[in-house]
This record gives sequence, C-alpha cells and structure tokens, in this order.
Amino acid sequence: MTLINFGTFAMIYMQDSRLSQTVVDALNTSKSMSAYLRHQAPERFHMNHNPRFGEIIIDVDPNYYVIKNRKSKKIKLRGGHGYDPDRSKSMHGIFYAKGPHIHGEKKIRSIHNTDVHPIVKEILGMGDASTLSLTRQVVKHVKS
Repeated sequence: MTLINFGTFAMIYMQDSRLSQTVVDALNTSKSMSAYLRHQAPERFHMNHNPRFGEIIIDVDPNYYVIKNRKSKKIKLRGGHGYDPDRSKSMHGIFYAKGPHIHGEKKIRSIHNTDVHPIVKEILGMGDASTLSLTRQVVKHVKS
C-alpha cells in the first residue's frame, strides 16, 4: 500500500486490490474524512474512470490534513487548498466576466472551476456548453 499526495486529498495505490474495500471501510470510521474506491468516488471529482488515480481516494474535511504517519514532523500550514468545495464554502471561487455579451453587474450562484472553460467557449461562440447542465444554467444567467 502506497500513500500519494498527502494533504487535503490523498490516494492509495494497493499492491493487493482484494484489500481495497477493507481499507476504505477502515478509513471511513473516521468522521473527518471520506474514502472511496476510485470507481465509486463522486462524479464531481472527475477521477472515476482515470486509471492514473489510486485505487482509493481520500478526501478530508476542512481543517484536517492527511500525513504519512504519526512520526511525521509537525506540519506548519500556511493556508490550505484542495478541499472539496461542496464540503467547504471557503473553497468556492470567484468568477468575473465583462464584455458586450455579458449582462451588467449580475450576481450568480457559486460555480465550479470546471464550469469556467465551457462558459468562456460558449460566450466566445467557440462551443456549446449544453452538455453540462450546470454550465448551461450559468451561461443563461451570464450571457446576454
């Protein structure tokens, strides 16, 4: 078992995948994190079907941090990013747009970073964001 990318988010690569569910179940006894088998991770993580990600995905709650072991030196955090924005409002981003095809000063609800690219493509007439229902709703409110 190898832990990679420790911090706000981590992955575990298993040498024996038969133990993966047992490891996920053990990790999920903690109230400060959620562990998933890669193919069962929330779709919003965009990693379910990517074999480059570990067999196990660990997502920790804000103010928690995954470390390799208890003997690790105390980590001095100077800020945190990478927490799931659906679990932490402080991870929501800001989206500003201005131009001839943008409504004047209109406030919209939070959007995901993955929505920005298709929104900009549609506004510029370079693509259709209709395949992403969330993006489509945002474009409707932003585009004039």
